[in-house]
Amino acid sequence: MRKMKFENTINELFVRFPMLKEAYEEEGDHIEGLSHLCYAFVFVPFIRQTVLANDEAMIRSICEFMENMALSDDEDELVSELLVVSVLENILYERDVINLLKPHLGAETLKLLISIEKAYGLQDDQLQEKDNSNEKRARDKKMSNKFKVKREEMLQEAIKNEPRIAVGKKLTFIICAVFLSARLLFAILETVFMINRGLPVNLYIFNYASLIISFVFSIGIYKMGTKALAYLGVVGAVFSMFFVIDNSFSSKFQSGEFSSNFQSGDTLYKFYIITLIVTIIIQIISMLLIIFNADCKKYFNEIKRIQKSILGIVDCNN
Repeated sequence: MRKMKFENTINELFVRFPMLKEAYEEEGDHIEGLSHLCYAFVFVPFIRQTVLANDEAMIRSICEFMENMALSDDEDELVSELLVVSVLENILYERDVINLLKPHLGAETLKLLISIEKAYGLQDDQLQEKDNSNEKRARDKKMSNKFKVKREEMLQEAIKNEPRIAVGKKLTFIICAVFLSARLLFAILETVFMINRGLPVNLYIFNYASLIISFVFSIGIYKMGTKALAYLGVVGAVFSMFFVIDNSFSSKFQSGEFSSNFQSGDTLYKFYIITLIVTIIIQIISMLLIIFNADCKKYFNEIKRIQKSILGIVDCNN
């Protein structure tokens, strides 16, 4: 069996398993020519599907192919790294798959798998349920950190192939930064306003709690690609705008446990309301840009694909 070169790993995969070519093409340009993404999105689901179907002939073929990868180290160990990072680690916690696969693995592949299991605290084909809670937390933290590193590696690899993903990432960051800056400035102004009016302490807490929520929303959108948060941001901003219009330009502005008479000629109040409206408009525009901008969509789609790959829930035909 000839040794595999890293630059040929995608072609070698299709030579051995030509049926995977269609799944590769369906994934689109975002994985084209990228070995780690190809193996994570195409080969791993195929392994999972084959093992769970108990197709022993194909399982043996898969294991022979992986053994060839394990034995094909060049001086940079890129091929074995591909096997470890994008194949074995992707199915590591699927113990049913691992247990069915293990008896067929070659010696070198098995050695790599055992070393990974030890690194992640997995032994004897099962999680160490007798571990105390501190050990479990340490293991979970290590796994979480590993996922973060792998997620970033896969994202950078995708960016090399599709620069617009990088544009979407940068644009999402800028939009979230502008949104948070507007919210912070308004929170400062609102604090000044509440001090001037002698409003109760519980309103100060609500003010900064809403700022923290905005920060969490932005992190969720930028880091996790959770676009649903942007939709919530639009809905929340629209409701806030209706509330402001309904209450601020009438003589009925009230707060839960107290009421104050705000006069239309009150300069501080007028400035406060105008700033509030501007902040809400910035929130609406920011969230709509995140939802509809094409580059942001590419970034979110890539984040979604990477997370599915890491969590091992990508179906072979997706």
